[in-house]
Parts: sequence; C-alpha cells; structure tokens
Amino acid sequence: MKSLLQRSNVLSAALAATMLFAAAAPAHAAYPDHPIRWIVPFPAGG
Repeated sequence: MKSLLQRSNVLSAALAATMLFAAAAPAHAAYPDHPIRWIVPFPAGG
C-alpha cells in the first residue's frame, strides 16, 4: 500500500511540474509586438 501511495505522490508531483512549465511557456511570448495607442478622454494636466 505504501508503494502505491508513493507512486501516486510522484505522479502528482510530475503532473504539477508539467503543468507549471506548460503554463510558463506562453509568458515568454512577444506580446505586444507593436506600440499601443492609449485613448484618454481627459486633457493633459488634469
């Protein structure tokens, strides 16, 4: 029974690590790749 529990823990840790690395991959995307134009409905200076 202990072996099954250890295997389950190792599998859970491996799955969590895989999900962590898969979620970090899109964070390195080059977004935005062009300047952003802000439209502010108030004049400068308040």
